[in-house]
Amino acid sequence: MPSKNVAVISIVAVVSIALLSSAASMIYSTNKLSQAVVSLSSPKVSSQAESNISSYSASQIGRIAADYLIANPENLVKAGEALQKKSETSSTGGVVSSKAALLDTTVTPVIGNENADVAVIEFFDYLCHFCQQVTPVVDQSIRSEPNVRYYFKEFPIFAPSQPVSGLAAATGLHIYKHYGAEAYHKYHSGLMVTTAVFGKSKRPFTETDLRDLVAKAGFTMDFTNEERTQYEEVIAGNMKLGENLGINGTPAFIVMNLKNPSPETTSTIPGATDLNRLKAAIEKARGSY
Repeated sequence: MPSKNVAVISIVAVVSIALLSSAASMIYSTNKLSQAVVSLSSPKVSSQAESNISSYSASQIGRIAADYLIANPENLVKAGEALQKKSETSSTGGVVSSKAALLDTTVTPVIGNENADVAVIEFFDYLCHFCQQVTPVVDQSIRSEPNVRYYFKEFPIFAPSQPVSGLAAATGLHIYKHYGAEAYHKYHSGLMVTTAVFGKSKRPFTETDLRDLVAKAGFTMDFTNEERTQYEEVIAGNMKLGENLGINGTPAFIVMNLKNPSPETTSTIPGATDLNRLKAAIEKARGSY
């Protein structure tokens, strides 16, 4: 993977090419404005500045700007980092404005301390290989971070082609509703392990397999029609929320301060993450960065 600085320079280089092509003409076209501003100070200074500015053509100004950037590439990095930070802050600003839906506890399975200071929100699908892969990381974080609360957003992106994905999501909501957070966690982690085994052996995971797993765990998945409708609405709401936040794949994590969330302390992590990156996002949410 390229280093952060190389990536930033690449981004800024593209921007710089576009800017340099227009910078000269923009600067040149503002000469008259510069001259007018200078003329307010003194006639002598005005005359000298006007002569100096007018002596450069648009192409000369462009070459000077290009030479400066080549001689001082660290400024490209600084500009790129500032642009990246501004972009990230803009993105997480939308996340913070959706905090009510993200931190809902009426229908969203939640695990962890009610008085926690940080929230980790995961959008996932039980048939997603990377979700299966990251589950042990999340479980380890749950064990090692007592002041973090974990919100599980059922996000069955594979349901259109594999309906058992949607059924598994609805079953998770059903188990959480009737059996509680600890039972949900058992179901969630156990199902991720099981679907991973099926995936490695190239076997399709079916509704029969799901029902067997639920029964062996001591739960039921017999929904009333009213419950089925409720679970479908919750999942549809999660899908819409993810779409609004630009989430188009799984897993996706959002880490934010529970008591006073802000764009500056909020992180979005697309894809499977490792424990160190997750912990860093948790510390950032606390303001410890």
